[in-house]
Amino acid sequence: MENNQEKTSPFIIGGSIVLAGLIIAGAILYVSGALESGKNIVPQQDTTTPDQAQQLYRPVDETDHIRGNKDAEVVLIEYSDTECPFCISFHKTLKQVMSTYGEQVAWVYRHVPLKNQSQQEVVALECAYDQGGDNAFWAYLDRLMSISPGNDQFDLSLLPDIATRIGLETNTFQGCLQTKDVSSRVMRDTNDAFSAGLKGTPFTLVVGKKATFSIDGAQPFSVVSSFIEQALQ
Repeated sequence: MENNQEKTSPFIIGGSIVLAGLIIAGAILYVSGALESGKNIVPQQDTTTPDQAQQLYRPVDETDHIRGNKDAEVVLIEYSDTECPFCISFHKTLKQVMSTYGEQVAWVYRHVPLKNQSQQEVVALECAYDQGGDNAFWAYLDRLMSISPGNDQFDLSLLPDIATRIGLETNTFQGCLQTKDVSSRVMRDTNDAFSAGLKGTPFTLVVGKKATFSIDGAQPFSVVSSFIEQALQ
């Protein structure tokens, strides 16, 4: 693993120090108890209106990575970490959700890179977006989540290979990996996650027209589906 990290050291962008500081600050904030339980969007048996919920999280906008129908009745906002094993598992669940509900549901992905390697994987994802828009972003994320063992065990030298596999120009992608600064985006997404009530990744908001629900952790399809059905009402 040490050899792999040496090969990929050029991928560590200048903003990585900022990212590391952000993650440390977030961890301190959480461990110290500064995130009060009252900031959670909802206990799972309750609901809150979208207007109330939007006081605690950032509404979806054109800068978000959106999968599916942008005018869907229900939007899932997922705060995730590409090296989190539970996030990797939950990714499959949300793909099942999209397959089941079709145009009724949209999926928004926001970055909370709490693991060491996931910070570099955020750079890769945003480089994919720069080259191919949201289609490339989601294709890259799907592939990464399908082959990564999680817990900082993924071989970072394979990041350009994923880009090639999904049809991106490899040299352009590698150049982006060396120069892309995602610190401001990560800070925005991570701060938003903590404000919304994140206790760990994955953390997902189910936003309907009349109510918003929160889901902690990698819950099974049946649980996610139950919240979607309520949000559709």
